[in-house]
Formats: sequence, C-alpha cells, structure tokens
Amino acid sequence: MNAVVKLGCRIRIRIGIQWAVAGWLLTLGTVSAANEAEALGTGSNQEPDGACASFYADDFALVKGKVTKPFQPSAKPARGTAVRESAFGTCTVRSTDHRADGINGFTRNDYSRRQAFNTDNTRQLVYALDGHWHLYDAKTYQHIKVLNGPAGDAEPQWSAKSPSQLFYLPTNGRGMKVYKLDVTTNQTVTVGDLASRLKARWPAAQGAWTRSEGSPSADGRFWCFLVDDANFEGLGLVTWDKNTDTITGMMDLHGDRPDHVSMSPTGRYCVASWYGGPGVIAYKRDFSSSKTIARIGEHSDIGLDANGEDQFVSVDYGSDRGAVFMVNLRTGARVNLFPTYLDGTATALHISAKSFRKPGWFVMSTYAEYGDSQQWLHRKISVVQMAANPKIYNIAHTHVKSNGYWTEPMASVNRDLTKIVWTSNWDLDTDTDVDTYMVQIPSTSIP
Repeated sequence: MNAVVKLGCRIRIRIGIQWAVAGWLLTLGTVSAANEAEALGTGSNQEPDGACASFYADDFALVKGKVTKPFQPSAKPARGTAVRESAFGTCTVRSTDHRADGINGFTRNDYSRRQAFNTDNTRQLVYALDGHWHLYDAKTYQHIKVLNGPAGDAEPQWSAKSPSQLFYLPTNGRGMKVYKLDVTTNQTVTVGDLASRLKARWPAAQGAWTRSEGSPSADGRFWCFLVDDANFEGLGLVTWDKNTDTITGMMDLHGDRPDHVSMSPTGRYCVASWYGGPGVIAYKRDFSSSKTIARIGEHSDIGLDANGEDQFVSVDYGSDRGAVFMVNLRTGARVNLFPTYLDGTATALHISAKSFRKPGWFVMSTYAEYGDSQQWLHRKISVVQMAANPKIYNIAHTHVKSNGYWTEPMASVNRDLTKIVWTSNWDLDTDTDVDTYMVQIPSTSIP
C-alpha cells in the first residue's frame, strides 16, 4: 500500500494499491492511434431511466432562483429506490452500496472535473478507498466489476464516442503512456507511448499526467500533460494529439510546477493552474502565446458556453465577496456570476462543466458552510447558467455532513445535463461510510 499526497487548495490523500498488480492487464498490446477507429456508439439516453423512468409528471418544472429551503435530514435510502427530494422534488437514487458489494471503505465519485458517466449514460465510474476503480450499471445501480488496469491516480477518462471504452494513464503518469481499456472485453491497448519523445526534450522525465484533475478536449482528441522527474519536480508541459499520436507543443517549466493542468473542451488551450505565483494561465495548444486568466483556480472547471467557447469557471475566495466567476479563454473577459460570502457566511464548492451536449451551463456542489444562517447555495447541488445574472436551477440538497476530504460531494454532470452524481455520507458523522447518489432530471427541464 502506498500513499500519494496531492497538494492543492487542501491536501488530498489517496490511499490504495498504486503500482503494478500481477494479472491486472489481461491483454496489453500497442496500436497506432492514427489507425484507431472508434465506433460512434449508440447515442445518449437523454431521459430519466431506471428507478426514475416514470417519476416525473408532464408538467414538472425545476425550482428556479436563489431559493433557501431548510435542510431536512433523513434515513439513508436503499440503493436503487427512487426518492423524491424533499426540498426540490427531483428524483434521487442511491446508486452504490459499498457494504452490500463487499467493498472496504467507500464507493464515491472521484472528482467534479471527471465525467462519471460514459457517453450513452449506461455505465458509472466509481472510486473506492482501496485504490480500485469500479464499474456500475447506471440504470440498475448494480456493481458490475473492478476495472482491470487503472489503479490509484490513473485519471480514467471515458471515450467521447464509444460507450465501452475509456482511456487511462499509469499511476501518477509514471511510464508516460496512455492506455485504452474496453470495459466489456477487458482488453487494454497502448494508444500513446510518449516516453522517448519526452526524454529527448527532458532526459530526467519519468511521468506525464494532469495531477489527476485535468481532462482531454471534449472530443477526446487533444490532451495536455505535466511532465515530472522521479521526484515529482515539474520539467515541462506538453500537448498531444491522440488521433495522430503526435506532440503538438512543448514548454519548459524551469522548476515552477503548477498544481494541475487540463486541456480546454475545444482543444485550443492547455490551462495550467498554480495556487499562487503565476496564477492560472491558458496557453495556446502549441505554446506560442499565453494569457493569464485568474489569480487562482480553486475547484475550477472548463466548460463550453452557449456559443461553443471555452469558459473557465471558478471561485475567487480572495475577493471581498467570494465571487463565483467565469473567464473566456479566447478573449480573457471575466464575468462575476454571484457572491458566496453572504451575511457573514461562507461555503466551499466544486464546479463541473462537462455537459458538452448542452453547453452554457455548469453544476455547482457546495459543502463545509459556516456562519450563523443558511444561505441559498449552502449544502446544495445547483445548475448555473454561464451568463451575467445567471439563471439558477435548484437540484437537490447533498445530505453531506462535512467530515474531511472524502465526504466532499464533488458532483459531476453527464454530457446531456440529465444525470448528476455526487458523494454523500447522508447526514452521518463519518468520513468513510460514503456512497454515490444520483439525481436525474428530464431533458427539457433546462433550456
């Protein structure tokens, strides 16, 4: 067992089986990314399914606006049973039960920036305390299997085209490869081996990853990686075209290592986030130019606005009102959306902006509020418009009793903005008795 410590706005400790496990890769081969052909898939299921299939009346409408309704603790629901969310009337389902599935510790949503659902919304990705990644049926909520290959900080990313395929890295990027796993056949192939090319630029290079918080472009083609040496010291940044297996840009860091990096959804920008120092910088894919877009990028994500442009969304805890804001990566224009410091209160939050098939929105999940009064955004999942004076839709209370990193809700949205999954201890004072919960909404609920 190894512990990997990740430094950001707070220390993240991921405990698990981090390195090679004999027999995990049943089939490991190498293919040329240029020759890789991915099926378009079966398309997305855009309407509530499973326990929520017949839940909503035809005239259902989400509760809109900055609405404050009291928290109402309740008994933890059984897995797979549709529950009407007491404050906002949405269909909520407990989607995992780690104890029933014999999983030691928790089964939780890994991160708000990671898409939990595959491209047709039939499979859900779940992370467990032991470092394994698990596959669940997103309609029946049943555990399917432990994934064969990814372990610890492997950064799994669902294919944008094929519902049975996901891409992942060696743990912590060590080895500088990108794998593709077919979750149906358990076959793994190497789609990118960057080691020799990165070592030609940086002889000490040992790892290429995003530090577990980044994503490829929305179509899965372009990736941005942080290149590390054996001591996790940053050497440089690199962008890579998966479709042609070509490096599209390189840049030296000179020891100034960002907290994490990510490709923007359009694939035009590599965004590097420092917590202090340079701030958040958007580099053109070939690193020919750059633009500083924020002082800091805490719990941010990058989404597409209604015009299909990259928008960086984050919270500025250093401002006098703790504003949630967005910045257009092309123009650098910043828009403050709303304050989070309200009547002497504050709250932490995460952003998920991965609803690429319904651009112009992001999901916000909040936790660890403090102060003398409950405010509209506290302990809640909301859908927020990427616009000045945004429309806000209330989705659900999280039922999170904040008790450390593993209990942060970290809500993640699917590509269609019809399924949202989050982590919760469901009002219990525990840090590891944690499961994932899912809310489904009709495709017409949000314009």
